[in-house]
Amino acid sequence: LTGLMKLAGSDFARDDVMSWLTGCPVKPPGTPASRFVPSRWDAISRKAGVVRGLEQWDLRLAAYADNLERRADDEDRGEIYAHQAAGMKTEARAARDLAAFVKALAESLTPPDDGGAWADFRGWAWRTFEKYLTSRADIPDAEFAALQKIESRMDELETAQAIDPSPTFDAFRRALDEALSASAGRLGPTGEGVFVAQFAAAAAMRFSAAYFVGMIEGAAPPALRENPLMPDRERVAAGGADAGLPLLNERRARERLQYLSAMATAPRRTLSCPVADPVGGRENHPSRWMLETASALAGERVAAADLPSMSGAAWLDVITSPETALETVAQSVPADVHDYDVERVWRWTRDGRPARNHPIAKSGSLARALDLGRLRNARRLTEWDGNLSKSRGLSRILNRPRHSPTSLERWASCPFSYFLGYGLRIGALDKPEDTYSLSPLERGSLIHDILEEFIRETAKAGDSPKPGERWDDAARETLRRVAARRFRDRERAGVTGRRLAWRLDQDEMLADLDAFLEWDANMRERFGVSPSPKLVEAQFGMGGDTPDVEIALNGGESIRFRGMVDRIDVGETETGGRRALVMDYKTGSKYPYDGLDDDPFDHGKKLQLAVYSLAARAILGSGAGDEASIEARAAYAFVTGRGGFEIRPNAPADYNAPGNQAKFREVLGAILGGIQSGVFPANPGESGYYGYENCRFCDFDSLCPSRRDVAWERKSGDKMVAGYLDLIREDDD
Repeated sequence: LTGLMKLAGSDFARDDVMSWLTGCPVKPPGTPASRFVPSRWDAISRKAGVVRGLEQWDLRLAAYADNLERRADDEDRGEIYAHQAAGMKTEARAARDLAAFVKALAESLTPPDDGGAWADFRGWAWRTFEKYLTSRADIPDAEFAALQKIESRMDELETAQAIDPSPTFDAFRRALDEALSASAGRLGPTGEGVFVAQFAAAAAMRFSAAYFVGMIEGAAPPALRENPLMPDRERVAAGGADAGLPLLNERRARERLQYLSAMATAPRRTLSCPVADPVGGRENHPSRWMLETASALAGERVAAADLPSMSGAAWLDVITSPETALETVAQSVPADVHDYDVERVWRWTRDGRPARNHPIAKSGSLARALDLGRLRNARRLTEWDGNLSKSRGLSRILNRPRHSPTSLERWASCPFSYFLGYGLRIGALDKPEDTYSLSPLERGSLIHDILEEFIRETAKAGDSPKPGERWDDAARETLRRVAARRFRDRERAGVTGRRLAWRLDQDEMLADLDAFLEWDANMRERFGVSPSPKLVEAQFGMGGDTPDVEIALNGGESIRFRGMVDRIDVGETETGGRRALVMDYKTGSKYPYDGLDDDPFDHGKKLQLAVYSLAARAILGSGAGDEASIEARAAYAFVTGRGGFEIRPNAPADYNAPGNQAKFREVLGAILGGIQSGVFPANPGESGYYGYENCRFCDFDSLCPSRRDVAWERKSGDKMVAGYLDLIREDDD
């Protein structure tokens, strides 16, 4: 009920809606129970980019469902598998179910007009509550009693009509919140038990003992500051406390009075201060109020630095670690079986015996935790940090009929990241947020889409220029028209951010697209090629009519690839053969690709171009066995001003040359051998200004230890990692 009233009149923030759906016994009126899965709706709303506002729930979920249904139609063309298409259609239907649910919820949460009767507000709130509350038959007896109390308290609200005959919705909601905030009752006899509250709530009460926890500087007393919008001098001019504007000193005095009143509630009082902040890793300092009490007990002035040396005093316990905490409470009765077990293990290890040998540490989660701590500090690669050589399920997890080149690149960068992403198939959970500008990822995807559609349209219209010909004004207009259409698609998807920033982003991208036409003409003239509509986003290894790309490795094994090439331009060689220029668009910085002139595979981190070259020959050969007559070169094309409209390598590489083929097989063999051997150490890479090289954009950055460089240095000495080190190590020459 509280969640419903919070949503009523709100902007339907995604977090609020999903918190209510997943945390309450909600019944979905109008939606079949089998299709009401709040956890799935939570994931779908994240993927759709919903943040807040009924318009976003409607438009973004509809756009997400439309996109899934369009992609599912690719099954008819053989571009995806049947089970993938079925999954997309199911998720699209769930997105539409969610949109309909939120729309109906918003209509139900339209309150009566302000100025009506309390009975009108009460009736509306109760009807809405019962509409979305799970069946009464499914409510446990204990919860049913609480439901009756809620109904009784809502009935009492009608008596407010005599006090406020023309209530507003805000007044009703405040009164309802106050009614629901009252205690639902207590367990045990009155006057016994534990009371937990802030200092102010304890005033005038009586307890056997009082415990003041968290007595650190900045919290007790709290750090009070002047209001920057109305400092004390303005408050004094406006009448100060008499006008309802207390001054800073008065607020401090009130905090002091509340603390002293709480101190007076019990004859035995215990003040405690944690010595460290475990989250921030910082030292805590006792508050001035705690030092005041310590000084009174010591009979002299006590500073924070003096307390550790006074641990022998009868009134002071100094607990410097969890281990000394066990010593402190050793004489008391353990709170539960867990405290009892911890104390037993502590006594065992205190006598010099390994904790792992204790009877309760022979198996179970305690045994695994102790093994984890011990083996992660070992100098060999273990099952706790990337050695899966003995894992019986490894072949099932990693067995794939076809690989993508980017997945193998990921193993070459950081095998642990590869295992988490492609082995366990987990990833970061995106949280939609208000965007102020187009993200780099969305920008790259948008430019890819524009260039793909532009090349297709011009080629289908017969306007593709020959090598050496410039793009004409008609092509420029086509490019602008395609860009405008794609811009509108992104606006409907709600990923473009604030209007002014989006306008600047569009201007920048249009300038890049104009410059692209000039750059593209120069590239085609330089290499004697022209674009083709059939060779834009050309697929391979996807089943159907797409050709296979298979590479025989040195050990007799073979590996198959799947993927999609951004663009293949074709032309004729001087001898009458065919020439192909393979391009993979990039919209970011070219810096990570500068080493490709020296090593076209970058120690296994850049495999796309080599695979795409083989795919281009297979696509152009059409299975006729004449791939050998096709000259294919490949390069990453940086098609924005940020990338400088350059290519890497500077001279497109011939990955079919014997030397490159041999090196390619060697690199693939090292990667595939490492995966099959179960070698997945976490390699953070070099440390730089923005952090560790391989961790900057990794979804699993938070899973690795803070001293990951030390862990990597320790584990890299294991002979199991030797093959991986040979792959990534720079050549001596």
